[in-house]
Amino acid sequence: EEYASRYLEESPAGPFAAEAVELLEFLDLELDLPIGSERTKEEQQLVLRHQEARELLENGEIEDAAKKLEAIIDDHPDFYAAQNNLALAYFYLDRMEEALFITHLLLDRDPGNLHALANLAVIYTQLKREQEAEDALNYLRAIWPLQEEQMFKLATTFGMLGDHEEAYRRFSVLVSHQMAGDM
Repeated sequence: EEYASRYLEESPAGPFAAEAVELLEFLDLELDLPIGSERTKEEQQLVLRHQEARELLENGEIEDAAKKLEAIIDDHPDFYAAQNNLALAYFYLDRMEEALFITHLLLDRDPGNLHALANLAVIYTQLKREQEAEDALNYLRAIWPLQEEQMFKLATTFGMLGDHEEAYRRFSVLVSHQMAGDM
């Protein structure tokens, strides 16, 4: 975000201005926070706290990540990205019912949240709730997102759950976009 903002300040009509604007808009949508200078100190701290929690999650420090994410959600109950990551942390900690609860809570507030829908399919599969898992997968099969990050999320979810044909279809779209220079 910092570099995209700086790029736009220094080169508002530059060759990558459209991509920089798109990136900032994506960050705004994903984190549901104002961009850059419009952020308050508290919002900047929130983004940093969430980034730290995500890094802990990615580095396998799941317990620590879960604690940070719980604290973030206590302070900011509408921070959907943190809720999705907390559901993943609970999943990795084999706290499936808590992961399912957080995911359903999020979907009650944001029914189209793609990450939560994908998490739901994974959790149901792990819990061996076959019909609910298949229903969630069928719902996901009907979604063809425009954002590449969301397409990647779907492709990896299908692959992880053994629907390799659907994963291949989604990855093929991403590769064709990359080869066409759309990325």
